[in-house]
Amino acid sequence: GEEFALPYKQLPSTGNTLYPIPISALKRIGTHNPAGGIVSTATDMAKYMNALIAAYNGEEDAVLEKAVLRRITGACTHMGGMQMGDPTAVEKPTFNESFVSIGYGIGYISGTYRGYEFFNHGGATYGHYSLITMIPSKNIGVFTVVSGDTPGGLDNWRMQKAMLMYMLDVMLGEEPWIDAETGCSFPEPWFSLNRNMEPRYQEADNTTVPTPQIYVGNYSTEVFPRLSIVQRDNLKQWYQRRVRAISWKLVYHIHKVWK
Repeated sequence: GEEFALPYKQLPSTGNTLYPIPISALKRIGTHNPAGGIVSTATDMAKYMNALIAAYNGEEDAVLEKAVLRRITGACTHMGGMQMGDPTAVEKPTFNESFVSIGYGIGYISGTYRGYEFFNHGGATYGHYSLITMIPSKNIGVFTVVSGDTPGGLDNWRMQKAMLMYMLDVMLGEEPWIDAETGCSFPEPWFSLNRNMEPRYQEADNTTVPTPQIYVGNYSTEVFPRLSIVQRDNLKQWYQRRVRAISWKLVYHIHKVWK
């Protein structure tokens, strides 16, 4: 319809120029991504968040039992400081407040902001970036969606993170530590995007840890029911973990914890 917000994408041949993606293309793309081509509105997302908050608070007419929701949002995998979309870790003392992701559950990330437990999830499709975050103990939920495109979508995620924390502060009755100026420059002035960060992980090879072959094998978690770690013989003795047709390099945490 005329009110449908089209996503915008930078095309390789046009430099920084953004072009709208037609609905006909979205219909073809949507059937092949995790969202399955779902289209929603801010009003419907507010209803969805209210339903989850009601379940969290154990309300009688909730669509989910509280135990089921806690099962979904409870951490199955440690996040290791990774942030949704944007790798910038918003933590004191670098920033005024800490927005910390702790664990990934069955579709939801759990963490804390200003000492309150939150759970959230974000996603992107061709030129659209969306994020929902709830602090159910305070009956608060925030939904943001932006259209546009930057390399890797990092600017889009940073923009939403700044908006999110500003709105959470307002809804919590706290003095916002982000304003219009710093919302546009985020994560600066607190953290420079050109700053050399100490790597949180290092690529694993046979010199990183003793007897790395002991990690080779088949594993199962609630998030990854079928997961295997195999040795791939080449010059650096890489180790990979595989889930169906997807594979990543296995990395080694600086505190000697495998991820």
